[in-house]
Amino acid sequence: MNRKASRWLSSTAILLNLLSVPATADVVTRWNAIAVEATALPPNSILQSRVLAIVHAAMYDAARAVTREAPPYAVDIQPGGPASIEAAVASAAHGVLMRLAPAQSAALESNYLSAIASIADGEAKTSGMALGKEVADKLLAARGNDGSADKIEVGRSSRGSASTSRRSRIRWHLSCRVGVA
Repeated sequence: MNRKASRWLSSTAILLNLLSVPATADVVTRWNAIAVEATALPPNSILQSRVLAIVHAAMYDAARAVTREAPPYAVDIQPGGPASIEAAVASAAHGVLMRLAPAQSAALESNYLSAIASIADGEAKTSGMALGKEVADKLLAARGNDGSADKIEVGRSSRGSASTSRRSRIRWHLSCRVGVA
């Protein structure tokens, strides 16, 4: 297993362990399903994998910011007071998906409003929503120049097999090794 997949699996395992409260696990599960649906059309497994990875990283860092029970993945912020973990997770997922799956904005907004409506009004809800939005914004900014939009030129090597230019291979390798941070 490569380093990137191992890191993603580790982050997912930590997220699932961190979110042992049933209500929180429900919000993560719900937003995972929403993210899968939002990125399924048109079918593009590479795009979908990237979006799901960023959504899960945002949900993890939002939940972690509230509980402070694990190290951050990419974004280390603190809430400005008591914060609802459900509001933070929903807002982080919503923020990422609105930017990366804009064609699904109506469905995403509907799901977000429904999720937020189920949380009791108050300072914790407001703080959680702000925290989740901040996590999404910072994580998206960190991933903004990750090379995912770069076109890789594929040519033929002297042996007749497909090969990429050395520069493209180095850029790809560095983006995998450096990751989000």
